[in-house]
Amino acid sequence: MIAPADVQPLLGNRHLAIQGARPSAALTGLIELLWSLPGYDSGQSVFDILPDSHFDLVFLLGEASCSALLSGPYTRKVSLPLEDSWELVCVRFRPGMFPRLADVKPSELVNGGVFLKRILGMDSDQLGERLKALSGIDSRKAFLEGLFHTAGLAEQMATARSRPCLAMIESCAGRITVSELARQNGMSVRTLERIFMEEVGVTAKMVIRYFRYRAALAGLRCGRAGTLADLALRCGYSDQSHFIKEFSFFAGASPGRL
Repeated sequence: MIAPADVQPLLGNRHLAIQGARPSAALTGLIELLWSLPGYDSGQSVFDILPDSHFDLVFLLGEASCSALLSGPYTRKVSLPLEDSWELVCVRFRPGMFPRLADVKPSELVNGGVFLKRILGMDSDQLGERLKALSGIDSRKAFLEGLFHTAGLAEQMATARSRPCLAMIESCAGRITVSELARQNGMSVRTLERIFMEEVGVTAKMVIRYFRYRAALAGLRCGRAGTLADLALRCGYSDQSHFIKEFSFFAGASPGRL
C-alpha cells in the first residue's frame, strides 16, 4: 500500500483521501500507479489535473450506474467538477504509454478524454459494478491486472515504435534534446515527432520537459536539493529562471511553495 502523501502530488489535489498501490512486476513497464478515492456526501468539488504525459483509465462508480473514462495527456491545467458521491478508481499508465483499450487516437485524448462503453470485451457499467463489489485498492488492483494480463496489454505495448525513445528519455531524466533523441534512435526529427504524435499524442519535447520536471520534483522532495540554482543545473535547465517557469507550469506552484 502506498501512503496518500506519495500519490497526491501526482494528482494535484493533496487534501483528498487517496489510496494507491504500485503495479505487479509484470506490468511495471506499462502501469505507474493504481489509486482510488472514496465518495462523499458533500455535493460537488473541483478536481485539478496538472500538465503531464500520462494516460489514465478512470472508473466513476456511482449508485445508479458506473462509467469509464480514458483521458490524457494534459498540456495545461484542467479543473473538472466531480460529484463527491462518485467513487473513483484509476489506472495511471506510465508516461507516453497509450493503452490500446478503445478505437481512439492518442491525440484525441489530449486535454480531455472519451467515455468507453466497453473495455477489453466487457461492458463498462458491469465492470464498474465488479469494482464496486471489491473492497480495498489491492483487490481492485488484482482484478484489473488480471484483465490486462488476459488481453496481453503489456505485450501489445512492447511493439510501440515510441517505446525505445520513451525509455531513453526516462533513463536520462529528460536531459536530452529532441535532435539527439532522434539521432540516437536512427531517425529524423520529423519522423520522431510523427511517431510521438501518433502513439503518445504530444510532442517528444513535451515528454522530455515532463521527465525533467519529475526529476526536479524528486530532488526537492528528498530534502537534499541544495539551492534552486544547483537543482536547476543538475536537472538540465539553462538557469534558475527557466527552472522556476517550467516547474510552475507542471506543478501549479513555484518550487519554493512545495
